[in-house]
Amino acid sequence: MNSHTVLLTAFLCTICFVLGILLTTNGGIYIFQLIDWYAPSLCITFAALLECIIISWIYGAERFNRDIQMMIGKSIPLMMRIGWCLITPIVMLALFLTICAKYGPPNSASYTYPDFAIAIGQFFAILPMLPVPVTIIWGLVHSEGTFLQRIKTLARPDSSWGPNSKRHWQTYKVYEYRGGVVDRIRVNLLGDRRR
Repeated sequence: MNSHTVLLTAFLCTICFVLGILLTTNGGIYIFQLIDWYAPSLCITFAALLECIIISWIYGAERFNRDIQMMIGKSIPLMMRIGWCLITPIVMLALFLTICAKYGPPNSASYTYPDFAIAIGQFFAILPMLPVPVTIIWGLVHSEGTFLQRIKTLARPDSSWGPNSKRHWQTYKVYEYRGGVVDRIRVNLLGDRRR
């Protein structure tokens, strides 16, 4: 095992232990309620929405389908593709927008949170989502070409992407989309019958 892995694990366990001690104090329930009120609903919904969009439209449902087909030998049913590409992202977007619209300070029958506590709660809500825009901006800044070329480069798997098995690596080929936006939508929803 790598010595850095052991040190990183020990460091993270220590940090989580120290932060967890706060929850065992007399005011721990208020801290827990603050974190519980802000973090889960917004972050989980946002993450699920991003996963659907990234897998279905950026990586592409056709590429993902071909990867799964290589692993299990069967193609994904049409209804599952429609669920990935349309139904789930629309439902998650509606849920995310509803959560944002109804977002408010935590309420407790016996305690009113001060403004600084609400700010801390909102920070906890945004913190897990920060790596996404930071990574996108980092990739755009450190890529070469025009802005559109940078986006295309970042949305395409690199040359090292592929199966772990050497047997499958020889037959694996990353699917390349052809045509414009309308063709990509059609291929993601219905599949590309050209092999």
